[in-house]
Amino acid sequence: MLFVTIGLCAAAIASAIFAGISSHNAKKTNQNAEETNQNAEKARQQKILYDLMFEYRTVQMLTAVRSLYEFHEEYTKKGKNLKAIYENTERVDKEKYRKLPEGEKNIFLKNTLNNQRRLVSQFYAIMKATLDLKLVPPEYIFRYWHSGTLRIIPEIIGPLGQDNDKYLYKLFDQAIAYEKEQGGDDKQVEK
Repeated sequence: MLFVTIGLCAAAIASAIFAGISSHNAKKTNQNAEETNQNAEKARQQKILYDLMFEYRTVQMLTAVRSLYEFHEEYTKKGKNLKAIYENTERVDKEKYRKLPEGEKNIFLKNTLNNQRRLVSQFYAIMKATLDLKLVPPEYIFRYWHSGTLRIIPEIIGPLGQDNDKYLYKLFDQAIAYEKEQGGDDKQVEK
């Protein structure tokens, strides 16, 4: 009987040890899985940010931003109504486009003011959606795109664009709020 009792005690001790080891291994597995998930999330965020940065630094985007600022500077100095001039420019471009041979139409469209506005507007719309969907933390975005770079939204994109471009003002406002939160200067531009 003593051997049976000792045997049962030994089995109980061994079970407890194996249960403890299993519990420890399960915790370690959960920690490893959590670390893997965190690393995957960071990699996803880095990829999104990299894609935004890569798109922003293309020659096509630089050309678009510059052409919009040149248009803005040229006509605001003269006290002209930007929206009316933009709409007239777009109308003239459509007429020119219709008269072009098929092989020249795409090249012509790439260089229109409307295409430049659309390119910049859609870039910022993607950035806004990235923030709205919480795909990247705001501090990642606003570290690279601050109110100085985003001022194109209230100065040019919003006034020239379609009604659906107006929600981009929120992106600019988010940058201002982030800068205030970080102790930066208020660089908000009149809308």
